[in-house]
Amino acid sequence: MIDYVRKSGTACGLDEATIKWIAMVSMVLDHAALILFKSPFWMRAIGRIAFPLYCFLLVEGFLHTKSRKCYFLSLLLFAFISEVPFDLAVYGTCCFPYCQNVFFELVALLLMLCGLE
Repeated sequence: MIDYVRKSGTACGLDEATIKWIAMVSMVLDHAALILFKSPFWMRAIGRIAFPLYCFLLVEGFLHTKSRKCYFLSLLLFAFISEVPFDLAVYGTCCFPYCQNVFFELVALLLMLCGLE
C-alpha cells in the first residue's frame, strides 16, 4: 500500500501539515463568507475544499493512531465544545437542534470506520 501522506512529505509535494493549513484557510474563508459577508459564492466555493481534506486526515489519523478510543473521545469532545459557538454564529441562538456542526459528521465517519474494521 502506498502512503500518500507522510510527515516528511510525499511525491505529490504535500505533507500532513500543509493539508491541514489548506483545510483551515479554506474553512475560515467559508465561515467568513457565511457569517460576515452574506455568502459570496467564490468564498463559499473555496470553503468546500475543507471537508474532503478533513475526511482524508481523519482516515489517516484512524489508520495511524495508537488509541482509537482516545481519538474518538477527543473528536466527540471538540464536536460538543464547538456546537454552541457554531449555533450562535450561524443561527443566532445557543441551541439549534435541527443542524449540527460538521464535527458530528466526522464522529459518525469515525464510528463507521470502526464498524467496517
